[in-house]
Amino acid sequence: MTLYVKNAKKKSKVVPVWSGGYLSISDQLSQSLRAEITQAKAGNVSPEVECIMPILATQDRLSHLPDANQFLIECCRTREGQHLYAYPFEGRNVHQGLGLLWAYRFSQLLKATFTVSVNDYGFEILAPQDYPLPNCLIKAFSPAKIYMRKCSTA
Repeated sequence: MTLYVKNAKKKSKVVPVWSGGYLSISDQLSQSLRAEITQAKAGNVSPEVECIMPILATQDRLSHLPDANQFLIECCRTREGQHLYAYPFEGRNVHQGLGLLWAYRFSQLLKATFTVSVNDYGFEILAPQDYPLPNCLIKAFSPAKIYMRKCSTA
């Protein structure tokens, strides 16, 4: 169990990259996730969802557990700025497009610089501290029905 190391004589421009663990949610999986959450709210729980019921119950208690035809939007303010979290459950690629589109629409209402972060479940838009994200959301997407909740920073 000895490792011998020596300096290479020429430098390579190739950098090895492992992209394991990155598999975006597909639209079919997204629909299944939403259906499972809706069934869990109705009390019809599969064995797989039974394992995460404490998490779903906590989410429902602290905020809201969206139905299949809804998505949750939460806003809060921290010292970093005004945060908007949206959870459409449509996959990373869709969330990247939505996040950038929303940031663009907000910038058309009131000029600002935004930071957009995405994952497979939703996206975040971070705006300056005094930016009125909830009001801009209503203006930008009216008359859409929006379930919005102000979240705590605790």
